Amino acid sequence: MSTITAASDRSTQRSIKQQKAIGEVTDAMDDTAIFLKLMKKAEEAAQAAA
Repeated sequence: MSTITAASDRSTQRSIKQQKAIGEVTDAMDDTAIFLKLMKKAEEAAQAAA
């Protein structure tokens, strides 16, 4: 029985690590989207000033 429990625990740990990695990627994508919006605004401001 302990082998099944150990395998389940490893699977759970792997799942937690995957969820953390997905969260980090999602955060990075959100940051990228914000950065691109800021770049677009900066470009529009530069064109307006030109």
